[in-house]
Amino acid sequence: MKHAAFKSIFVGGGSAQLIIALSGLILARTFSPADFSKLALISSIATLASTVSALRFDHLAFRSKGKDEQNAYGTIGLTCATISAFLVGATYLILQHFKIIRSETSAAEILYFTLGVSIYHQITQYQLYTRNYSGFAKSRLAQALFYGSIPLIFQFINQDDALTTGILLSFILSSVISLYSVRKYFQWMSTYAVILFKEKFRSAVSNSCASLLQYSTPFAPVIIGGAFASNEEIGGYFLFSQMVAAPFSLARRSIINLYNAEYSNIEEVKIILTSKNRKKILTLLISIFSAFLFILILIHLFGRLIIINTIGEQWAGLAFMLTPIVFYYFADCLLQPITTLLPHWGATKYLLALESIRFSLVYPVGLFISYVANFNFFSYLLFFFGTMIAIYMAEFIVALIYLKKK
Repeated sequence: MKHAAFKSIFVGGGSAQLIIALSGLILARTFSPADFSKLALISSIATLASTVSALRFDHLAFRSKGKDEQNAYGTIGLTCATISAFLVGATYLILQHFKIIRSETSAAEILYFTLGVSIYHQITQYQLYTRNYSGFAKSRLAQALFYGSIPLIFQFINQDDALTTGILLSFILSSVISLYSVRKYFQWMSTYAVILFKEKFRSAVSNSCASLLQYSTPFAPVIIGGAFASNEEIGGYFLFSQMVAAPFSLARRSIINLYNAEYSNIEEVKIILTSKNRKKILTLLISIFSAFLFILILIHLFGRLIIINTIGEQWAGLAFMLTPIVFYYFADCLLQPITTLLPHWGATKYLLALESIRFSLVYPVGLFISYVANFNFFSYLLFFFGTMIAIYMAEFIVALIYLKKK
């Protein structure tokens, strides 16, 4: 990637992440944990749906050749995203009708939120695989600014559900602006899109299944926990995880980019992991863990005080969740990037097997254990974090074994 392109993506993405993080502090002081609970459910469903809404054709598009093929992938993405949003809304309505889902959130809210997030995701992906990096950066910045400002405006004018409605509108406006920004070079390619859809359908579905397994598990505390947790607990977990994940996600993304660029060749990794380099790596890891342990102890001791001084007294009663959340995202930052190397090394089947086990543990097994053992939300949260880290460790061990065999 050229320096200018990297700068556009890094500065645009980093600035947007910073704006969202700072906005989160302001929104937390303005809205209650219960307000964030509703947002947590809608946001989790919409974000998960947007990841697989286009059957991951947007992932295949990065290997596209020529403008027509890129536009065909864009056509498929927008069409599938729209259809998927209506399917998600209809499914939610049916589950709500039969009282499988007991929530006051309407199917219309789920539909609009999923549609807005999915369209926005497809347009920003289109900007990336067509190498319109400046447009991507502007789209991210626009969404971040809308995210932080519209809910506050709605709260000021006493709009009902100001937080959820405001963030919903931020994605809709961002989608409209992003669509408008690509109008000059995007062409609707219906015929070519149908041909490409039939040709790549199996690969797309396979990628979608893998993505669904991998990306759905982080939402389990909101989706499963919502069955027995209070609104305040769900809202607290959602806000804390968003705030803690922000800095770790920037570091994790940098590690993933480094791994994919430098260590996708298994032979190069073997050269790096010589006995001499192992000592350096071990020393570095010990230093990182020691520094983090010191920070974690401070958070455990002063977490309540930190929360009161940053986001307000109303969140102080939920401070008990902060330490395990920080520990989990630290482990996720170090271990999750390793999983991205397994497909490059030809070990996709092992990754899919472990991700399937993780999905089963945090969803059906986790729900069953929670009811049998009468878990409260914090107990399920510890079970969830333990399961996630255990599977990451298993994937790390598989990677080491695979290295030795090759």
